[in-house]
Amino acid sequence: MSGTVIVEGRGKVFADPDTVVIEGEVEFLADGYDEAVAGCASSVEEVRGSLIALGIDEAAIRTSGSSVRPSYKDDVFNGYRCRHGMKVTLSIGGDLPDRVFSALFTEGHSSFYMNYVVSDPTPYDSQALSSAVRDAKGKAMQLASDAGVELGEIQEIRYRSDGGHPMIMRAAQVHGGTPEAVKFEESVLMTWSIR
Repeated sequence: MSGTVIVEGRGKVFADPDTVVIEGEVEFLADGYDEAVAGCASSVEEVRGSLIALGIDEAAIRTSGSSVRPSYKDDVFNGYRCRHGMKVTLSIGGDLPDRVFSALFTEGHSSFYMNYVVSDPTPYDSQALSSAVRDAKGKAMQLASDAGVELGEIQEIRYRSDGGHPMIMRAAQVHGGTPEAVKFEESVLMTWSIR
């Protein structure tokens, strides 16, 4: 008698983050379209100037998006809202990320937040994938042994991935806390013949 056994293997690896990404929006509401755009541009330049004054390289200050839309309150038009997304990526170390984050809040730009990430996830993705394969193989061997059958050749491997992106962990505190480890997860579905 022959058949197959199908097992899902899961792998998980944690890594200390080495990069902090500070992201958010500057927004400005005004009666007129042009006024909203000009006000938002002025606020963006104020934030950019503050970041440069803290020692951030101007090239590191990136735009993540912008929009201007009509704004309504209780279904009544109340002006135009201009939003400008900004992003700054810094290495973890020293107090610069905390100083940048504090400066943004001090100036009333409260829609900024920090994410802690790993700059190169490749080795951690590989470790998590290897762990998933080992997990599947261990489960298959255990199942075959407990069932009194012999595990044969691998018939099929299906790779399940979330795209290889690490889970981003946000700071537990507004700033000044110790960042959590970044989690990398992978899974595989493996089929063995049994006899």
